[in-house]
Amino acid sequence: MTTKRLSRPRRLSPEAREKIRQASISKSGLGSKARNVNPVLAGLREIRIEKGMTQTEVADKAGYGHHLISTSEEGSNDPKLSSVINWAQALGYDLVLKPNQETLPDVELQAIQRLMREPR
Repeated sequence: MTTKRLSRPRRLSPEAREKIRQASISKSGLGSKARNVNPVLAGLREIRIEKGMTQTEVADKAGYGHHLISTSEEGSNDPKLSSVINWAQALGYDLVLKPNQETLPDVELQAIQRLMREPR
C-alpha cells in the first residue's frame, strides 16, 4: 500500500491574493450590497486573505471548525469574543481595547498615543 504525501499549500502571489479578495467580496456581498458584517470580523478576513491563508488553515490553527470562520466572515454568524480572540491569535494578532478620544482628557490621550507609537 502506498501512501500519498500531501504537499503544503504554497503562498499566493499578491496578484492572486487580490483576485481572490475581489472575487470573495463580490461573491459574499461584501461590496455594494454588504451584509451587516462586524468590522472586527471583516478586518480578520482581510488579514487572512493578505497572509494567503485559507479559512480552513485559520480554523485549524485556532482550534475551530471551518464553518465558524466561513459563516462569521459572510455575516451569518456572530461568534463569541473568546472565538474572535483565538481567531486573531491564529493570524498572529492580539485584540486590543483602546480608549476613544471622546472619553479621555487630552493629556491622557497624548500619553497613550505616545506609548502606542513606541516599539516594545
